[in-house]
Amino acid sequence: MGLLCRFVLQEYYVAPSGSDDWSGTEPEPTADGDDGPFETLDAAQSAVRSTLEEGPGDVTVYVRDGTYYRSEPLTFSTADSGTGGHDVVWRNYPGERPRIVGGRPLTEWEAVEGREDIYRTDVDEDWTFNALFEDGQRSRVARHPADGYSRVTAPDEDDPRAAFAFESGDVPVLEDPSGLQLYIWPGGPDGEWNWHTKIVDVDEVDYEDQTVRAGGLDSYVLGPGTRYFVLNHLELLDEPGEFYRSPDGEVYYYPRGDISDATVVAPTGTAVFAIEGETPSEPVRNLRFEGLDVEVSDRPRQTHIGHLDESPGSIRLSNAEGITVARCRIRNSAASGVVVEGHAQNVTIESNEVHDIGQHGVQLSGPTSRDYLNRGNVVSNNHVHHVGQVSGDGHGISLAHSGNNVVSNNRVHHSSRFSIVVASMPRPTTMTGYGHTVEEPQTIDGIEVSPENVRIFQHARNNVVEYNDLSHANLDSQDTGVVYTNTGGRGNVIHGNRLHDSEIPFSFGFGLYLDDTSDGVTASNNLIHDLNHDGDGTLQYGIYAKGLDDILINNVVADNEAAVGGIGSHEHGGTWNHGLVIERNVLSDTGPNVYGFSNWSTERVAKADHNVVYNADDEYGISDFPDNYALYGESYDVETFDDWRSFWDQRFDQESEVGDPKFMDPDNDDYRFRYDSPVYDHGIESIDHASPGLRADFPFTDPEPMDRAFVHIAGEDGTPAFVELDEGETVDLTISARTETGYRMDPTDLTVTYESDDESVATVDDGTVTARTTGVTEVIARVESDDIVREVPLHALVS
Repeated sequence: MGLLCRFVLQEYYVAPSGSDDWSGTEPEPTADGDDGPFETLDAAQSAVRSTLEEGPGDVTVYVRDGTYYRSEPLTFSTADSGTGGHDVVWRNYPGERPRIVGGRPLTEWEAVEGREDIYRTDVDEDWTFNALFEDGQRSRVARHPADGYSRVTAPDEDDPRAAFAFESGDVPVLEDPSGLQLYIWPGGPDGEWNWHTKIVDVDEVDYEDQTVRAGGLDSYVLGPGTRYFVLNHLELLDEPGEFYRSPDGEVYYYPRGDISDATVVAPTGTAVFAIEGETPSEPVRNLRFEGLDVEVSDRPRQTHIGHLDESPGSIRLSNAEGITVARCRIRNSAASGVVVEGHAQNVTIESNEVHDIGQHGVQLSGPTSRDYLNRGNVVSNNHVHHVGQVSGDGHGISLAHSGNNVVSNNRVHHSSRFSIVVASMPRPTTMTGYGHTVEEPQTIDGIEVSPENVRIFQHARNNVVEYNDLSHANLDSQDTGVVYTNTGGRGNVIHGNRLHDSEIPFSFGFGLYLDDTSDGVTASNNLIHDLNHDGDGTLQYGIYAKGLDDILINNVVADNEAAVGGIGSHEHGGTWNHGLVIERNVLSDTGPNVYGFSNWSTERVAKADHNVVYNADDEYGISDFPDNYALYGESYDVETFDDWRSFWDQRFDQESEVGDPKFMDPDNDDYRFRYDSPVYDHGIESIDHASPGLRADFPFTDPEPMDRAFVHIAGEDGTPAFVELDEGETVDLTISARTETGYRMDPTDLTVTYESDDESVATVDDGTVTARTTGVTEVIARVESDDIVREVPLHALVS
């Protein structure tokens, strides 16, 4: 007799109008009031577990409209897994958007005597929190100064990593400074190293000597100019949207509006959903979370998080396989949005909006170990924005010690540090003991790290970062880039991305930043434009490459306010910068120098050729090349691009060209190449301008106006600048458009008309181009939406 398998197909429902005493199998209460949906997610979870014990099958929990406040995270373990190839799905009821809130409202406010603008209430002493939200808007712990930073005047001579001197007034005189905290960017000897932030408790304030001492500041010297502010004291509460929670449970709040009309929510934990398998060998599997609004989570009181360390997150996954988070809106986290940590494989984060996040939007974070645990995941078609709202080292999407992932078609903007980072740390020189500050090799999982085996510990490898639209990065940091890699391991590909409209607020930074030991990276078909037109800092290069065997091919770097140039390189910290391939790139109006070669060596460049370079100021320099460089009995001064082409028996850029690349309409961000551009003589491929960013199936609507429009050939991919036709031949054109925030627009919302500049060459009727006689004509697609008009040209070449 064979085995009897039950394939259970079960649906449960949760609604505010429900009852946990009901079966949960009805979407709404029955007429007799005897049955209906569950009231809580916890009851639904218990029912799902019971169903799974009966046998494998698909189970779906539909969550109805409403707000579900959580007193603790909803935790999913191995017992919640789908089995036998089946999924357990937690999703919105069709057409509804339930809110799962990791907190509870604060009520019973009363005005503070003598301060009619400040209100107080009491909470249980055990309910501690470090964040607050008023009507969905982030509030902040009371701080000084109200905006910006104070500056360290000098580090303490005896303990320069933990204590410093301050200017009078920068730390207000408080009757009792106990409980005061410090938010700081440990800045190094000159105060310039703004790489990561810390929030720590103040141990002592000496107002007479004007010094502060704090615990947990063990990273860098707190040199003069180091940025900081103080926070977490009732006497600092002086701005709308600020709060203070005392150690005994008194909460004071300065509301933005009428407190009686406001919903003020405090978080109850650092996660809303915690998806945690038992062990790597017993992971939680086959769960899907779809169409849910996940809001409000806390951060620890003190944060010591570096940019690759794990951060708490509203949705946190570990020991997880085959998990999907899709079509969710994740916002108002005091730490990170989605954190996929430790053993995590085949996880998909897709088509979500992640915004107003304390640190990272989406973080994949594996351990520094021998085992390759965090890999094979997908982060695609997400709108990630306004991240790093609490921790200034916040990134849009972070891959830390995580590999073989695909990060594609995301729109990332307004991040305090990087848009996307791919990194493993520490550097190989540190792990092997060959660095300039380390003499002994590290031992990891019982293995002594050596130059021969070090790459097995570099897990951020073989990632594909493609077709992402990235802007407004670097809002509060320095030595940064829009896309950043460091010590990632080989095989990372950065392809087809658009990096644009980002500023360097102070100090220096780059566009595409392949930092130390970014080895074996291929960067291709990226468009890097309009960087640092308004930044007070210095954009040094559009691309900066500091690794081994990096390939820079078919990139367009244009119209950037680069102080130095187009492509730079540098060997730093005992790491090698050799074997660069620089081929078929366009460098146009992106600084006075074509290349920069800090601490040049003959191994630096393996190949450079078929590049097109142009500068309207007619400057074509080479930066940082050593003076009177001696090579095989010859002496070279390499100061210009011509010198570079003559250098070393004319080894480099012999087929490259100095000339206008002839973009279609760069003033309107149209960097397609005209039909008569010189780039085609060098095998340079056209950049697909429409593909970077969110796909057309992104689920959320956008009220923003039209920004850019694109012309396509029906049935074909890409955004061509011209079509070639024989007489009598026809081709159909189609149009797509994006809003200012990067959403794809519904074509039915667009009004499109066409005209041909020379109808004797080609006519156009309702998007169909018909070739008439030999010649060239410009076809204009006029795209209109809500009184905004974009004219998109296309050349028709008839032979």
